[in-house]
Amino acid sequence: MAHGIAVDPKTGNVWIGDREQYRLVVYTGDGRFVKTIQMKNLMCAVAFDSHGGLWASTGRDGQLLKLDRDGHVLGAVGRGSGIGTGQFIEATYMAWDKAGHIYSGDTSVGRVTEIIIPGK
Repeated sequence: MAHGIAVDPKTGNVWIGDREQYRLVVYTGDGRFVKTIQMKNLMCAVAFDSHGGLWASTGRDGQLLKLDRDGHVLGAVGRGSGIGTGQFIEATYMAWDKAGHIYSGDTSVGRVTEIIIPGK
């Protein structure tokens, strides 16, 4: 179930978050298969920040993960599953403002959350 898609600004590869199979699938810009990365979490939104960093939302785990291009977790933001401050029931969609703050939609709660990354 393709649930998120983003184009890598460094390579032009297309990254797809397959929610139900807990994986990221990567294709070249012209549609050739590159690789599948099996993950431990639901993969919902997939996005690249202004520095070309790869991010994925984990759906019901309530986190946004910063990943390397092999799927290793470099960092995470979010306070887990829930409806409290900084929590998500199903985090989907990500965008950044000029200050580097992340905005993520939660389709289950019907809200957008701003997350200020530590050190920003």
